[in-house]
Amino acid sequence: MAKASKATVQVKRKRWVPIIAPKLFNEMQLGESYLLEPKDAVGRTVRVSVMQLTGEPQKQYISAAFTITDVQGDKLRTEIKSYKILASALRRLVRRNKDKFEDSFLVTSADGRSMRVKPFVVTRFRSNGGILTALRKVVRIKFTEIAAATKSEQFYADVITGKVQQGVQDALKKTYPVGACEVRWLELLGAAPVSTEAPTVEPAKEEPAEPEVPAETETTVEA
Repeated sequence: MAKASKATVQVKRKRWVPIIAPKLFNEMQLGESYLLEPKDAVGRTVRVSVMQLTGEPQKQYISAAFTITDVQGDKLRTEIKSYKILASALRRLVRRNKDKFEDSFLVTSADGRSMRVKPFVVTRFRSNGGILTALRKVVRIKFTEIAAATKSEQFYADVITGKVQQGVQDALKKTYPVGACEVRWLELLGAAPVSTEAPTVEPAKEEPAEPEVPAETETTVEA
């Protein structure tokens, strides 16, 4: 009598799956995730230092977040989610006899994507409530204008290089002397239309002394 063959059991093992940045960052590897099934990572958030993306030490105090959107082959693809400056870096911008203000509002890009912008502005001298109100109005108008004329990914790229902030600061100086204009938080909302052209990140201009903030070199993946 023939013996019954034993059933074979296939055991799946976890493996390291690379996480890839969008075309904006030349599809560089952001990190890896240890997974049983790559599709399980879809929807998770990856945070890295912008210094890691651009190679610019002065960007070490800025973090960028990406959402894992899908799996292509053996890679996890991502799209831009947000941009954030560490609070410790912003505190260094505020000095005695200066005023600051923050704001939060929505703008719409040229490709119809909604974005939340949270600017941070520091004046060169003490000011009053009327001046700060006027400056806040200029900030909202200028950010809205720039966003409306720029596609969402290019807007994000221009914030990273400081081009957007410089444009707003130049407009503010016509009202009152301003020492700094930063975007402390930028979040891209909703789904952006697919673009066949990759946006460009322009080389950053030389900046003043770098802030003494420890570099964030560790990549984290949130569930």
